[in-house]
Amino acid sequence: IDSLVLHCAQSEPFDSLCVLNAAQWFYGTGNRTLGTGFFEQLARICPDSPEPKRNLVAIRLSEKDHQGALDLCRVLLREEMTDSERSELLGTCADCLCNLSRFREGFKEYEKALELDPYNVSALNNYAYTLSERGKRLRKAEKMACRVIGLSPENPTFLDTYGWILHLRGKISMARTRLICKLTVITASCVLIFDNKGYRSYCCL
Repeated sequence: IDSLVLHCAQSEPFDSLCVLNAAQWFYGTGNRTLGTGFFEQLARICPDSPEPKRNLVAIRLSEKDHQGALDLCRVLLREEMTDSERSELLGTCADCLCNLSRFREGFKEYEKALELDPYNVSALNNYAYTLSERGKRLRKAEKMACRVIGLSPENPTFLDTYGWILHLRGKISMARTRLICKLTVITASCVLIFDNKGYRSYCCL
């Protein structure tokens, strides 16, 4: 099958469907280098379509190529899109900037993302978590994390962020009583535990 898919894509290099099939096939079967190459080719032959670039953003992020993902997001932001879509991309830009230790720029992008879409839970959560890891504006971080829980109350990642910020703010008993029971119910096999010093760990049942 590999040879047939490859032959189709190579013999019809400007056929977007052939190239897309090759990109998805090779990336999905573990040949990430060849699959990524075909996604890049698809972005070149379909410059007006945002989807190939979005696929490449996801690939760059999975490879922890934060600068590459950031550059692609900047290109995508030139396109027409809804406020929600633009907010999502700005949140991704912010994530990349913070992973590149460009925190001031990243925080500005989070603010822009949330101005466009106050319900962008990923941006809210990641902004709150990054602030907490930096030890900055913990009250603001707690408010954002609490808002995330209100919007998405059954997400263990968001609950973990909220619990961690409560710990940093010295609210250990609140973290215990409000989060452990939720995580027990949600995951059915994993419990968030705080020891007597407030440090978090997981216990798989």
